[in-house]
Amino acid sequence: MRRPCMNVVCSWLCGAATGLAHNWTSIDGHSCNRYDDAAEKRKVDGARRKVLRYAHYYERYKAHGDSRRAEAEKLGPAIEARARRLREDPDPATAPASGDAAEALAAAHRALLASRDVLSRSYAFAYHMFGGEERTLKAAAPESEVATAQALFEDHQEMAERHVEKLSGLLAADAPPAPATAGDAALRRAKQDAVALTAVVEKHCGEMHKCIQDELLPMLVEP
Repeated sequence: MRRPCMNVVCSWLCGAATGLAHNWTSIDGHSCNRYDDAAEKRKVDGARRKVLRYAHYYERYKAHGDSRRAEAEKLGPAIEARARRLREDPDPATAPASGDAAEALAAAHRALLASRDVLSRSYAFAYHMFGGEERTLKAAAPESEVATAQALFEDHQEMAERHVEKLSGLLAADAPPAPATAGDAALRRAKQDAVALTAVVEKHCGEMHKCIQDELLPMLVEP
């Protein structure tokens, strides 16, 4: 019997309705990473809105930090064990490819941890940059330009977040009980997926950094 997808009810993180255009890895038109300040202004007073806004960013900051810790302490040793088995492939015909697969898994895990750091800190940055009372914009930087840059930043943040979760799920998948070699179709596919997801994650994390450096920071008045 096919297990029903519970995303049809609500997102696990924000609780908002999702509709039917979704699958296990994505939800069309649904962006949990964005804080809808305009909607909150219509519902609550200023003090309550500040609390909700802080909670939105802090919960996501903490969630990625907690995930990174678990992926380092629990997933890390499992990845090391899988890589070690691959490097010990006794078949001369497949040993080089097995070694490449081991390096791909290790590199994907390093990228996963680094991306968790980036995503966690991206929420701390967004909290202060987008609507924060501490910032001071240059006179030549109207709010409309900030909104455009914010949308670009959050697009890359959302895509990075989505693919980080896919990469985490891929690396956390149960390893085969017998020592795998590069001749195994499942291993080849896992290696290809890990390499592809790592590239996508690093791309969007890099684009977030580029947006901060080129679009957002120049709008701020230096202290």
